[in-house]
Amino acid sequence: MRKDCVEIDDLFDQLDTCRNTRFHAVHLFHRYFFRVTDKKLSINLSTIASPAQSLRECNNSSTHSRASSSEDSDDESSGGDWDDASDAASDDTVVVKGEQVSGYESESDNWQDGQEAVTWDTALGSLALCVKFHRDFLGPLSPVYAYEFLDIARHSVSYQDLEVSQRDILSACSFSLGSITPQGLMDELWLALPTLRKATEPLKDGWKSVQVEIWDMLFDALTEPDILQFPVSLLTASALLDGLIIAIARHYKTEADTETWRFQRNSGCRCPAPSTCMPENTTKQVPWQVYVSKAIDAVKDVVLDVTDILQIRDADLERCRAWMSQVGCE
Repeated sequence: MRKDCVEIDDLFDQLDTCRNTRFHAVHLFHRYFFRVTDKKLSINLSTIASPAQSLRECNNSSTHSRASSSEDSDDESSGGDWDDASDAASDDTVVVKGEQVSGYESESDNWQDGQEAVTWDTALGSLALCVKFHRDFLGPLSPVYAYEFLDIARHSVSYQDLEVSQRDILSACSFSLGSITPQGLMDELWLALPTLRKATEPLKDGWKSVQVEIWDMLFDALTEPDILQFPVSLLTASALLDGLIIAIARHYKTEADTETWRFQRNSGCRCPAPSTCMPENTTKQVPWQVYVSKAIDAVKDVVLDVTDILQIRDADLERCRAWMSQVGCE
């Protein structure tokens, strides 16, 4: 394999194996635009208001100048010349306005293209910063170089553009990248809570299967810009509890299905109606909500421990869990 392929594989490997990097990059992307939106909005509003303000000032100035000239001069011909000049100026203004409208349309197209380019530059800068933050360069791993990020860009990006985008992000976020990530919180909770470890013991893949559910929920939540209304700790706690419930509920359902299959396989019943020889609970389809309710009862102690150790209020936790349950449900 060629050397450049191996180096590109380093970046892909980082993104594939480190969920923290992907989550952190998207979260940082949201944070940047949240920080700069208010400033950009005020700039845009002032830009829109300035032409109208300039027009009013121009009209006021013209009226004042006309009044002064009529007072300084009694020549009626001058007045007529002024009116003709005013009419000509008015016609020219209409033409200029027409040109401004057409020019604005072209500028609007260019502005949209520029916005898209800036958005992708920011996405690339966020990714580069988070890879630097989470990437371990000790052997056998190797650094991820700048040209590797430039190669995956959807448009032409120079090294200078990449550096500028990273500086803009750092400046907007006050050089605070936000080192609190979900995986760190999950690892600490796993070590600190015996109730969490006990709840995952019956599961086939244990804690690993729960983490898969947690990350699926967190990545779904990242598609919503209003994810920033909740701190990362609250998002992680909500995803952990709901992911644990789903994993346990699936375990209960798998056990029930397996028990039904085993009974049917081992049963040597030759009756015309085999269902009369089978337990009632093996012939009826159990609703999914039954398993969920059973799982909720099994994790009550985990909920209490998580809210206590993270100092989360019950109302905040319920609000976040309700919000996350609505994300990606369509």
